[in-house]
Amino acid sequence: MNGRALVVAAFLTVGLCWASDHAYAQKVEHGRGNIVSVDQDRATIELRDTKNHVASWRFQRDAKVKFTDGAAFFPNPSVRDLRQPMYVHYTFVNQLIDSFDVVELGFRPGTTDTGGKYKQQGIPRTVTGLVSAYDARVRQVAVDHHGLTEAFQLTDRSDQRLDPGMQIELRTSWSGQQELVSELRILSAPASQKNSDDRSRQRHGHDK
Repeated sequence: MNGRALVVAAFLTVGLCWASDHAYAQKVEHGRGNIVSVDQDRATIELRDTKNHVASWRFQRDAKVKFTDGAAFFPNPSVRDLRQPMYVHYTFVNQLIDSFDVVELGFRPGTTDTGGKYKQQGIPRTVTGLVSAYDARVRQVAVDHHGLTEAFQLTDRSDQRLDPGMQIELRTSWSGQQELVSELRILSAPASQKNSDDRSRQRHGHDK
């Protein structure tokens, strides 16, 4: 082997060693949080961390999934079983999640309320909360529920005049990628209106 060949061989050896060391040096990191939403088509997941910050992550489609809580209900666990509001521990390399451990389901498996308080694509839900705003032009209502303020799209069937402070119950359904309110019930009037009604009854001698 001539000198030039020795030099080339030495560079190749150094390059292979560097690549091997670089791959070995990829650090496995850990995180934890509640699932906010999952997009199976894009293999992305939104997670709320312990400081209440929400971030979007990519995950491997064949990521390992373990159920520490509720294992009996998920005999063949996969990323398809992940949903809100599960509390998970996860590992990731280069910002790509490769494993999940569901340590708390956050709901009772087998009930119609499975994940029903939080938005998940394709899954209908029932939400009870207080109206914080209503826009008749675009037929949208903002509702405070479970520590969140969320906008819902009303339809011809569910649209009605709503005032801030009303307690309502709404049920949703999905049309393609869009979540729509299919049913809406007013459970109680705003506190200001109830106080006004009480004063009116007192003035007219109708207070019991």
